[in-house]
Amino acid sequence: MRYAVMVEPQRGMTYEQLAGLAQVVEASGFEALHRADHLASFGDGPERDATEAWTTVAGLARETTTLRPGMLVSPITFRHPALVARMATTVDWMSGGRLEVGLGAGTVEQVERDAVAAVVGEEASDRPRNGSVHTREPVPTGCVERVLRGLGREVRRTGER
Repeated sequence: MRYAVMVEPQRGMTYEQLAGLAQVVEASGFEALHRADHLASFGDGPERDATEAWTTVAGLARETTTLRPGMLVSPITFRHPALVARMATTVDWMSGGRLEVGLGAGTVEQVERDAVAAVVGEEASDRPRNGSVHTREPVPTGCVERVLRGLGREVRRTGER
């Protein structure tokens, strides 16, 4: 049996704390460390800063040697799918092939819709209710899957397309 650790660092966990946790998780024999991909802190309690998931996972890829860093789940609604594919390719190279990533729609709270709107310069009230990020150019069908398969990675789909 294989085990992984999942953390939700959007509630104020710094990169230094996440990297220290990764070292402990790796030394303890766990296979992977997954983190949530949220652009902002939300929920009950005080608002705290949220580290960006892909950036921190890239750092963890370089600071560990056997641990499989990744995200569960990285919402395609936050970033253009072609960008996600390129980031996944780069982080996978940085990790020596250890990246694990779950892609999906995610759960988008209003605070995250506002964070996305601030980044792309749109009013949150003008954004679709599902929190999707619109692009000017269409994304070729299967773009993410082709990149991952090109790296020799297995691609599994669940749910509707």
